[in-house]
Amino acid sequence: MLSEFPTTSKQDQKTLDSNPEASRTLEAAIKYRLHRKLLIEKVVQALDIYQERILF
Repeated sequence: MLSEFPTTSKQDQKTLDSNPEASRTLEAAIKYRLHRKLLIEKVVQALDIYQERILF
């Protein structure tokens, strides 16, 4: 699922940090994409932990 995005969450954060003068629209788009990725990462991590506890 995360592989469908053209960038990683780290790359998005780096883009935000390196472009303080970015337009509001660009900043909002990058933040939206970043937050979606972070949510997916946390859900995957939680499911991995849940699976480990059930199976072992």
